[in-house]
Order: sequence, then structure tokens, then C-alpha cells
Amino acid sequence: MTEQELREKNLDTVKQYFQLHGSDRLRLFTEDGAKTIPFNPSHLKVFSWRGKEQLTNNFEFNKQDLKSWEFKDMEFYPGLDPNLFLVRCIGEGFHTRGSYYKNFYLFTFRMKDGLIQEIVEYMNPINGMVADGFVIPGEYLWDDTKLPFSELGYKF
Repeated sequence: MTEQELREKNLDTVKQYFQLHGSDRLRLFTEDGAKTIPFNPSHLKVFSWRGKEQLTNNFEFNKQDLKSWEFKDMEFYPGLDPNLFLVRCIGEGFHTRGSYYKNFYLFTFRMKDGLIQEIVEYMNPINGMVADGFVIPGEYLWDDTKLPFSELGYKF
């Protein structure tokens, strides 16, 4: 398989990740696959899941807690290494407890043999804290009037 063919196969898997929900995502992962959230707003600690059993717990919790969740404005950036991808997007929806949540996300995907070996998920932790009921001064909150980075001329 050429590098380009591998890159396309991996990109297809990454795109499927965002189309699936809950434990349906497990088939996209290696047996030792992992997901990490380095800046978690709820507990101010790194969250990490390794292996399909731990990933199942995380994916099913998210599916239950974020029933109307969707990712949109997807931007996929393949790395020079055909096994590395960056994804920028907006995630939004309602928690089951009723609060609305919207955030900017940056994901890194490390792939192996067409499967996800590792995901690292970055988001603005302040927006997560607001969704969890914290009171934050307004200047730190999401502002829909600001243009996306790409429209401001920033390139990744």
C-alpha cells in the first residue's frame, strides 16, 4: 500500500469516528487504543482511557450524557506522516441535565493499520465549566460573533 493509499484509508476511519456514537466506535480502534483529554473542565485532571473496555465506558457515558450532540464545521488536516491527523471542529448539544454546551475542538489521531491507536481531544475548558454550572466572567465565554480562525487568515 502506498503512503497516499494509507493516508486515505486512515482518513476514512477518522471521518467514521465522527459519524458513529457510543460503542459503535470501538470497531475503529486497535485493541490497545486510547483516548486522552488533557484539559478536563469537570475535574481539573487529565482523563485517559486505554483498551476497548475503558473506551466503551467513556463512549457509552458520552452517548447517554450528550443525547443531542453533534460535531460540525469539520476540518481534516493530514500530517506528513500518513498515520497522523488533526481535526478541527465545533461540538454542540444539550447535556441530559438540560444545559446547552458548545465548544471548539482540536483532535489528534494517531493511526495503526487503518485503525485508531490514540486520540487526544482538546477543547476550551472554560466552556465546559459553564455547561457544568460554573459562573465565569463574560469575556471568557464563547462568542458567535467572532470569525473562525480560517476566515481571519490563520493557517494550520
